[in-house]
Amino acid sequence: MKTSGGFPRYVALSAISRQPDKFVLFDNDSGVPNLGPIDCSLPPRQPLVDGFMVCSDRQDSAPVYLSPCMGGSSGSLACREKVGVRARRGDMIQISVPPNGMPRYALASSVSQKPDKFVAFDDDSGVPEMSAPACAQKPERNVTMPHATFAPNPEYSEQARKKKIKGTVVLSLTVAVDGTTRDIKVVKGVGYGLDEKAVEAVSRWRFTPALKDGQPIEKEISVEVDRYSFRRPRTGRTLRGRREHSQKGARPSRQRATRGCSERAAALG
Repeated sequence: MKTSGGFPRYVALSAISRQPDKFVLFDNDSGVPNLGPIDCSLPPRQPLVDGFMVCSDRQDSAPVYLSPCMGGSSGSLACREKVGVRARRGDMIQISVPPNGMPRYALASSVSQKPDKFVAFDDDSGVPEMSAPACAQKPERNVTMPHATFAPNPEYSEQARKKKIKGTVVLSLTVAVDGTTRDIKVVKGVGYGLDEKAVEAVSRWRFTPALKDGQPIEKEISVEVDRYSFRRPRTGRTLRGRREHSQKGARPSRQRATRGCSERAAALG
């Protein structure tokens, strides 16, 4: 049935009648379609996968949140603390926080499959992936965001080059009032040394600071460092190869020219 607000609700079949003064059952002759019995069985619950909290450099804990949009801080968990991993949601991981198993959210870069080294929860981890949350950001009034004025590309790590790894590293950082960067953290990493190279490069970036009412302020932002543009330079090899090719190609021409002149000289003699 529908309530006054138009929302569908359910009542027992014996609690609703076709007539107000006496009970008349809604049967097959009532004109109300029969959709069959309701399946009230719950789907099998996915067993939780063990995970371990990972902290940033010089940090002894990692933050957790009430929502996947990093809203409503719920404190922090100690480094290497064991948690139950429920699902992946974009750049966030839904976890079960001890001791009462309350669901919370943490950055995907803060939860590892192993306690002694970071192993991301990927498609092979057995953790189901849910749709990424649509987190609407409220723009601040009278605030101009920072703008990068010097942004050198990071070097391509040798480990990633050997394995031909490509990807995009997402970093969060704070732009100070003088345009320098600090508190750089990996939000979404790639591994194979690329995360460290990205942090190293972004630490040298320079910005025009954020402005509020015309005055410079500190501002926390996120940046994407695109790894697809990193290539090993091959200029020297290419130029050397061209020089060798041109020298090898030119030598027979000089030999033919010299031999031709000798033959003509011998014929004239």
